[in-house]
Amino acid sequence: MKVILAGCEYSGTTTLSHAISDWMVEVFGGEPWGPPHYGWHDHYVLPNVTHHDMSEEEQQQMLTLTPRLKEVYQRYNLAYHTPDQGTGDSPILLIGFQIAEAVYAPLYYGYGGQGEFADRRKLSFSIEHTIMEHAPDTVVVLVKAAPEIIAKRMKEAPHHNGVLQEKDIAHVLERFEEEYGAAILRRRFTLDTSEQTVEETLQEFVRQIEGHLSPADRRQMLVHKEWDTIGSIR
Repeated sequence: MKVILAGCEYSGTTTLSHAISDWMVEVFGGEPWGPPHYGWHDHYVLPNVTHHDMSEEEQQQMLTLTPRLKEVYQRYNLAYHTPDQGTGDSPILLIGFQIAEAVYAPLYYGYGGQGEFADRRKLSFSIEHTIMEHAPDTVVVLVKAAPEIIAKRMKEAPHHNGVLQEKDIAHVLERFEEEYGAAILRRRFTLDTSEQTVEETLQEFVRQIEGHLSPADRRQMLVHKEWDTIGSIR
């Protein structure tokens, strides 16, 4: 199973991705070594550009880079994690990825607007072509919430060095819808976390992902189920 989970900050993408990763361990098997076990990557929004903990000094260094240097790093970051010929049937869970970059780069990073330096719509198109060639079963999931819910979550539990500004909430939500709609990856669905708990959203994800599971996914789920039934051979 290969998923790109994208949405406005405070919509719940990171929280949901942890729940999805736990569910993947449960149904596909494997040791519960944490989210990275299933290709879990949530480091495409500055300054959080690695799944390893960054010090405050490192985060500030990333934030003070020039737009050109930020663009170079992010282009490498996205290219490095784009599914390619070596991906095979390996599960992948990417949070934000090229969609978040296309939304946030022109607004907050100083580059990437359409027709401007390092146009991120063009980069998204290139990345998605590569995914279509090597991982065509990839599913794009848009996670959203009502503007007032985003604002409420921002006030109640502000993110350290978060990117979203309250005045931009409506615009950013609209931009995520636009980039989601412009994606050439056709396997897709949306989740609205406005009134749902994490568990309820996870169940909705499981229901909707069912129709997008590949034959390899279904085989792996069946093997794991049978393995749990008969137990290991010692």
